[in-house]
Amino acid sequence: MTNTFVRFCPVCGSAGVDFSELAGGDAVCRGCGWNGKREELMVVPTTADDDSQLLVRLMGELRRLLSGELGFPYLKFLIKWGFLKADERDVVGTLDRKAFARYIAAIARAILTAVLEERSRAAAAATEVPN
Repeated sequence: MTNTFVRFCPVCGSAGVDFSELAGGDAVCRGCGWNGKREELMVVPTTADDDSQLLVRLMGELRRLLSGELGFPYLKFLIKWGFLKADERDVVGTLDRKAFARYIAAIARAILTAVLEERSRAAAAATEVPN
């Protein structure tokens, strides 16, 4: 199997990114308009046998879950431990939404990477030949 990578915007998590193949090259998100360097994109490893469109859909669904009710515990955690700053009386008005979106995108990437790695381990264990 050949290792490949799917890249996502570090701000909104969209897979709709245009980027240079060169190290240090520019990258642009077609979703939110973010501009930066290729190295700033979130990278999810996959194999050539995987359907990259499926991976994009999985990431999109996971981001939607984390942006809804499932994101609230992460928001509380990030504020409690000082990763985000917000006034307890007015979290909505004082929260840096872009920073929170970046954390949610990173959390989604980590979850999806862990799920895919576990799937790969489970598949390898299922095909092992006992001695």
